[in-house]
Amino acid sequence: MTIFDGSYFKIKTLQLGYTLPANISKKAFISNMRVFASLENFFTFTKYIGLDPEAASANSSNQLGIDFGTYPTAKQVVFGVNVTF
Repeated sequence: MTIFDGSYFKIKTLQLGYTLPANISKKAFISNMRVFASLENFFTFTKYIGLDPEAASANSSNQLGIDFGTYPTAKQVVFGVNVTF
């Protein structure tokens, strides 16, 4: 049995958005327009050699912190546009 340091720092959600200025959006007959992008579970900082230190599962209290090779948390990239006419 080998023991590894499972400490980590994870940025769960990062969202960036921009609202177009009213003088630009009015030219296109739009009252409001916002563009955004979001990253979910995208950044994990760790020296852990497994796939994801957060994904370790346990079936009982005797197995807490044991990595059974489970799938890592899914990463998501979302782009969007909110338009109001």
